[in-house]
Amino acid sequence: MAGPDPMSDLTLDATDILLLVSLLAICLVVNNVIQKQSWPIPEAISTIALGIAMGAVAVAFPEVNRNTFRKLEDMSAKQFMLVFIAPIIFAEGYGMKSQQFFDNITRILLHAFLGTLISALVVGLALQYLAPLTGGPQLGLAECLAFGAMISSTDPVTTLAIFKEQRLAENGRGHLYYSVLGESILNDAVAITLFDSFCNLVRSGEALNGLVALRILLEFCEVFLASTAIGVAGGLATAFLLKSARLGAGASEGEHFYFNIPEIGVALVLAYVPFLVAEACNMSGIVAIMFTGITTRQYAHFNLTQITRQIFLPTVELIASLCETYVFILLGLGVFLLREAFSLPLILWTLAACLVGRALNVYPLSLVANCLSSGPKMSFNELHMVWMAGLRGTIAFICALGFPNEAGHQDQLLCTTVITVMVSLVFLGWPTAPVLRCLRLDAAPEAETARAPRTSWSAFPGSGSVRQASARLKKLLMTQDAIAEDEMSLFEEANGASPEPRNSGMGCSFDAPRARLSAPGALGAGTFDEARLGRLSTSSARPGRMSLPSRSSRMLCNM
Repeated sequence: MAGPDPMSDLTLDATDILLLVSLLAICLVVNNVIQKQSWPIPEAISTIALGIAMGAVAVAFPEVNRNTFRKLEDMSAKQFMLVFIAPIIFAEGYGMKSQQFFDNITRILLHAFLGTLISALVVGLALQYLAPLTGGPQLGLAECLAFGAMISSTDPVTTLAIFKEQRLAENGRGHLYYSVLGESILNDAVAITLFDSFCNLVRSGEALNGLVALRILLEFCEVFLASTAIGVAGGLATAFLLKSARLGAGASEGEHFYFNIPEIGVALVLAYVPFLVAEACNMSGIVAIMFTGITTRQYAHFNLTQITRQIFLPTVELIASLCETYVFILLGLGVFLLREAFSLPLILWTLAACLVGRALNVYPLSLVANCLSSGPKMSFNELHMVWMAGLRGTIAFICALGFPNEAGHQDQLLCTTVITVMVSLVFLGWPTAPVLRCLRLDAAPEAETARAPRTSWSAFPGSGSVRQASARLKKLLMTQDAIAEDEMSLFEEANGASPEPRNSGMGCSFDAPRARLSAPGALGAGTFDEARLGRLSTSSARPGRMSLPSRSSRMLCNM
């Protein structure tokens, strides 16, 4: 007997996809208009507002098929956790400057690991013991801790966008910018790993005690370390393959500046493989792809040809931006679709606990970091801004879509998450620019602070062996020209210059790097090869090859 026709629901699926694509197109157009008009409305908030408007239409007009909206909500969790979240996390890891990351590593690690745990415990205990006193639902302890871990995932996209507009990194406050960025990258991985551990406890119905807590801690360490190993291995394998296959270059090492489709295709596919491997092994794909991004940037970035290198990250960021836009649309739709699950006591206690948990995370741990770290110290005004940067966003919302419903509280927790994310974006993210002016953080720090010597992560104990191991890996995984470009990039970054040409849109600056840094010995004996760097500036003019900027690059610039 013949089975059901797999093409029978094609029309309905096409309708759902048409709705999604139309909403995405409308959001992109509206956000572009807002940006061109210089209206002070963050993209996340305008996208959520459009989603709310669509949800209001579905409620106001009964003839509108609400099942289409609900289907988008129900299918989103699995789709996002397997497809959409990967480019978002990879783009964060790949875009991180390793030097700035390690300069603030003490603060970042304290906030990402210990701070996330503190926030999760504060939120979880508040919902367990305080919310029922004011008429809120009685949740199990495992449910509360799972929700606390989920809602502790920060997403400071709006804050970081305003930081970029205010040029904080260029004005001498790079430690503030990169501390917030680094914390958010690691925080997502830690929060989701904790969330998965507590969700397993909710599904099993096992009581939480000391032994169970110890087991969860050990499982967390095992999953995090194994996923990190998968991610690092994936990044190293990508670098080795790009060096060996020479997909975008000619036969000689110097022919390193040419772009082709297979090269960027292989780089994009290999970026996704560690995520799937980790998920298939019941590990954390989020942790794996985050470290894949960091490792790929460190060892594979300069193995790409010059044009591919400048197109690769914008391409990943474009995919990540579309994924985040989709999630914010769903977030707006959820306001009306979940109105039956509204619980005011639960929402109020969640908001209060998030603010208190963030304060207990930021202020004590930052003071500890100021004492332990030899890097830049943070002032109290900067700590206030770090506290404000603890926004809730897409990761918390998507995790809420997949929250276990064994006790029947999924809709209430999902509605609470939607309101919490929206409130944090409006009242903490949107006012970032005025608060920066009030705290006098929009200007460069005082002269004596600006003249303070910059402390590199290489001054930390044990960093010498790490640097030697990294140098050996570079010799194994990178071409000679790629190593020379990497050294020049590090030298420029250490001296405050931009290591990569800055582009807008798809990027229109395809000039080959010039060996303009004539500082013998600046990078250490035997590391600065001027002749090798000189080849980089002349290889693009070789006979029989397209010189840069070429006709194709000019076409890209005119797109």
